[in-house]
Amino acid sequence: MLGGLLQSIGYKFSPASNLTLAYIIGILLLLLTILILGVLLESGARKFLRSIAQRTVYQLPLVRAIYQTTDKYVSLMPSGSDDKLKGMRVAFVRFGNAQYGPGTLALMPTMDLFSISGMDHWIVIIPTAPIPVGGAMLFVPTDSIFSTDMSMDGFAGSFVSLGVTTAQFQVGEPIAPV
Repeated sequence: MLGGLLQSIGYKFSPASNLTLAYIIGILLLLLTILILGVLLESGARKFLRSIAQRTVYQLPLVRAIYQTTDKYVSLMPSGSDDKLKGMRVAFVRFGNAQYGPGTLALMPTMDLFSISGMDHWIVIIPTAPIPVGGAMLFVPTDSIFSTDMSMDGFAGSFVSLGVTTAQFQVGEPIAPV
């Protein structure tokens, strides 16, 4: 089907009724279109195209609400040198006193300690799923927060997908205060 489409495009620009030449011209025109689109996106047209897409999406009432909150979260995710979450790390938080108590993945926005009732605590942010813009900020005792080897992308993917795409991760030792 794609070959037939490329040939039909190539026929319009081919001087002869040669199927191979028409197919090659169709492929070259497709590659040229992809190249031009790539150059436009890299030259700054990305913002323009994004604004058009956003204006289109904002016309759909239900989609608009989901898109706006997801867009806010995605804009926080690390990208290039503009890394807004650079200082955050993914941690595993265990609740309760039991060694095998329930736990969750969380973000540690800072390594600053907070002494509450004579006990050291860290702040963790536990997002809600599937749109992890909301959630809870908790002060958790330092001995209940454990290191993980999960990346920020893996963390975000696990919440947005409601746990379906949660990657395997290792829980390490409790994070020690610096």
